[in-house]
Amino acid sequence: SMTLWAFAKMAYLPERELLQSMERAVIRKLGEFIPQDLANTLWAFAKMEHVPEPELLQRMEGEVSRTLGEFNPQDLSMTLWAFAKMKHSLEQVWLQHMDEAVSGKLAEFDLQQLG
Repeated sequence: SMTLWAFAKMAYLPERELLQSMERAVIRKLGEFIPQDLANTLWAFAKMEHVPEPELLQRMEGEVSRTLGEFNPQDLSMTLWAFAKMKHSLEQVWLQHMDEAVSGKLAEFDLQQLG
């Protein structure tokens, strides 16, 4: 996730072939991701204005759901921002789970994470 994050932070869009290879690598390693990795990866794709293949987004959605209890406020806000920026359609039930996660940690959110 750090390589994608670094490219995005430098406002650099890698060649399509590299992005596709990185997407496949993310799929292979997704089970090893911690919430910060998920949030950083989603944020990076969104920041680069690159929408990954639907399969990857769906798998990342599932991994977010599976590990949602471990997300901190920054992970939550970055993940929600990324999905919104990519205009990724999310199921109502998934959004309700995110709503509950945000509500449960709302006291820990800082101004940037709230805005």
